Amino acid sequence: MSNVGLGEGIAGHATILRILGMWLDHPRHGYVFYGMPHLGKRTVAERFVGALLGVGYPLPDVHADLLMLVPEEGKVQVSVERVRKVRGRLAEHPMVAPRVVTFVPEAERLNEEGWNALLKVMEEPPAGAVFVFVANDISRLPATVMSRLTPIPFGTVPAADIVAELVRRGVPEAEARRRATECRGRPGLAFEPEERDESDVKRYLSATKLGERLAVVDRLSVACESSEEPRTAWIAALETWGEACRRALPDLGPTAIVAAEGVITARRFVGGPISPRVPLEAAALRLAAARPLAGLFPSHVPRALPAVFPSRS
Repeated sequence: MSNVGLGEGIAGHATILRILGMWLDHPRHGYVFYGMPHLGKRTVAERFVGALLGVGYPLPDVHADLLMLVPEEGKVQVSVERVRKVRGRLAEHPMVAPRVVTFVPEAERLNEEGWNALLKVMEEPPAGAVFVFVANDISRLPATVMSRLTPIPFGTVPAADIVAELVRRGVPEAEARRRATECRGRPGLAFEPEERDESDVKRYLSATKLGERLAVVDRLSVACESSEEPRTAWIAALETWGEACRRALPDLGPTAIVAAEGVITARRFVGGPISPRVPLEAAALRLAAARPLAGLFPSHVPRALPAVFPSRS
């Protein structure tokens, strides 16, 4: 089977694309494409699925041998009934393609019951069946499932690759370089720039009183916790806060560093027993002190800076 077009329009990830091309004729039973948002992993996964089925890209809305596991309209999680239906179809032979492919573009949308139902068929997969998962955080996938998948890790993309692809798409070179710098290795943000609401983090950074910063954190926490998916909301918000801290570093120095340390710690708390608001409130308390950087050097800052301000390759 040809892999022509598998990497067309993709910035970076040359090694991954080359290996996927080698797997097209004899794929393994399961894969999980993972990494932070906006790296291009879902696009690459969709192209791989299309190539496995021989239908190309974009994927068709309906295909006899493509089994999509996505939430029903208005739902947050994939229903276990849908998983069981897919499991039943996997017991049948391919109808038009060389194989049956189960594609899960948002693996975190499966709950424990769904994973258990899917695991039953993954333990002894039918001949020719292939599972392709996409996840931002593989720590949320059961270990029993991960042990049956080939991990495909996605990292950031060199700026030169992003610039080249943007220029190929018709973006002026100066604009392409600006986008490639601002996206920090995440081509999805360069190709489709997001409109980010930074009003809260700007108020937090510019505040002069402790109460103002605590009020911002409280407002952010209420918004994230009341959303349909609090974890996803927190991750998106903290990504925006981290980017704002990076840009504020030249002008706000110590304030940006302390706030960034709080953002990094908050990100580690997402999905855990302690609310991410706690590190942000702790940073606000530190900023209210006479010497906010006291105690941060030398152990915290060297560890914090690479995470919020990664090197631009």
